[in-house]
Amino acid sequence: MIPFAADTQQFTPGIGFDLSMSYGTAVIRHHNGSFTNVAKVELDSEYRKMMQRLSLDSSKHPSPPYESIRECLSDEPRQILRAIRKRLGFAASDDVGLLSELIHHLRKLTEARLGQSIDSVVVSFSRNVALYQEDINDAVEHAGLKLLTSGSFYQQPHQLAVAFAGTGLGLCEHFNNAQRCEAEEGQLPREQVLTISYTEAALEVSLSTIDNAYQPYEHPNFHFIDWDMGQSSLADYSRADAYWLALRRKLLELSYQDYVKKSITQVLLLGESALGETFQSTLLAALHEFQNELPSIHRADPLYLAAKGSAEFAKRAQEQAA
Repeated sequence: MIPFAADTQQFTPGIGFDLSMSYGTAVIRHHNGSFTNVAKVELDSEYRKMMQRLSLDSSKHPSPPYESIRECLSDEPRQILRAIRKRLGFAASDDVGLLSELIHHLRKLTEARLGQSIDSVVVSFSRNVALYQEDINDAVEHAGLKLLTSGSFYQQPHQLAVAFAGTGLGLCEHFNNAQRCEAEEGQLPREQVLTISYTEAALEVSLSTIDNAYQPYEHPNFHFIDWDMGQSSLADYSRADAYWLALRRKLLELSYQDYVKKSITQVLLLGESALGETFQSTLLAALHEFQNELPSIHRADPLYLAAKGSAEFAKRAQEQAA
């Protein structure tokens, strides 16, 4: 395969990967503005078990950037072990190894679709409390790729930010002109965004306030991942209507939050199960119960929406650096 030449960076396709709770997806953003969905890749059950563990508060630990010297010192033994493993050619941790394996598969499939090699990528990921930026950074490095950043984003984004961008919202049009882009971003409407990822494995719900896709405000007290509410859990109920009632009540937890002062204006759907007819009717019923006016619901391509937004981030970063 022929690698992209440095002087053609502006015309290089942007590559976006998204790491969800049980699989990864890849999307190519071409120079002409079109997108190609490349693949969905699932690993074995160990990946899902890892993501489930990393969603638990009990799995949290200090990680850069540190909030205090004490935190930095307490993390030093773990950092030394990671450095030794990397020096010996291993992944920085077992978790990083699983993440890197998935990224490697996505890379190979993307290169096969393009017919040439890639060397850089933007990787979005679920908002697990114990999945840290350093894990994503080390996983991408171990897979032989570089992470793209720009003046607009300095670290790899959570799914909700890139999903918003994947719909075309929260982005300036003239991103190669800093002044015009800044002026356009200043005119972007502020949205109250409910992001729902509904997969076979889990239900993940996040509330955020967004105008600029690069700078979402993620409400710290309203985010949950429920591993008992994925579509596969339907089989655990003796009656299907009992499962859908439980899911509706889970979605309605939003209405119990005192700090939610404004109506939801946008709903982003992610995951391979999000377009199911019964899920859709359950979601609509919950939204009607929560507020009088229905928000805009983005149903287009939920499986690849986050990776599409990551690819858009990647393409803009490449062109801004060219």
